[in-house]
Amino acid sequence: MSQFTSFCVGDMFPSFGWVDVAMGLIGRLKATFKELEALLDEVIEEHRIEEIDGKQSDRKDFVDILLQLQKDGTFEELNKDNLKAILMVSLSLILSLSLSLSLSLSGAYAPRIVLNFSCNFSVSGYVFGRS
Repeated sequence: MSQFTSFCVGDMFPSFGWVDVAMGLIGRLKATFKELEALLDEVIEEHRIEEIDGKQSDRKDFVDILLQLQKDGTFEELNKDNLKAILMVSLSLILSLSLSLSLSLSGAYAPRIVLNFSCNFSVSGYVFGRS
């Protein structure tokens, strides 16, 4: 999954998209996509089997609600691919929100730490900074 944070030359310079292919980034992205798609298929099938067997608990999660909407026919175009797309977007939103929250929390303490340090340094005999 680390390739999601790597630089993709083809995104910035479309005529140099061949560089991503040559470096193997596109192949790794496709392999990761296949793994994520298999995981989402497994999650959806587990929820369908639980619904058929009647092993559902009283609490419903997001996948159960989406499957109920599909079953009711509330959305005409809600097929398995659309379910996986909704789950993928939800997953990416959750991950990006948790990352931004952790970065903002770690940044909240950084100014206090920086202010507590002494900023003295010397250059050829002159001392700069505060004491």
